[in-house]
Amino acid sequence: MSSSIFNLLFNNNEYLNCNKFNIIKESIQNESLDLELNQNQKKKVYPLIEINESNDSYIIVVELPGIPIEHIKISIKNFILTLRIHKTNQNISNEKYKNIFSDRKFGIFERNINLQQVKDNIIIGTISSNLENGILTLKINKKKTPPI
Repeated sequence: MSSSIFNLLFNNNEYLNCNKFNIIKESIQNESLDLELNQNQKKKVYPLIEINESNDSYIIVVELPGIPIEHIKISIKNFILTLRIHKTNQNISNEKYKNIFSDRKFGIFERNINLQQVKDNIIIGTISSNLENGILTLKINKKKTPPI
């Protein structure tokens, strides 16, 4: 029998006869299938972003849990805002622990946000940022429009 805990649990007939374990096993298998389908249907994008608009600004919210500020680079060129994130592996695998499964991704990730459609309405030099509790918030001020 394999030393892998997953093989031990899934291939041991004593556990397979237990109804509760079969439900858990089926759930894990279905989740794996869903993940495979989702990966084939739509490429997952990192980091996840949300763009909001107020009367005086655009707010871009970026999820970056565990990423220190020094691993985040923000640039704008030709009204393309680029977020470049370096996510390092902080795996606990060592002589005492051996990694048996991971959904985590590491490396350099980049997101580009095209600001071309709003370029006449924003003040590029006024971008402010704040990183708090793994959430990066970027604020781009709008130009003030004269009253009609």
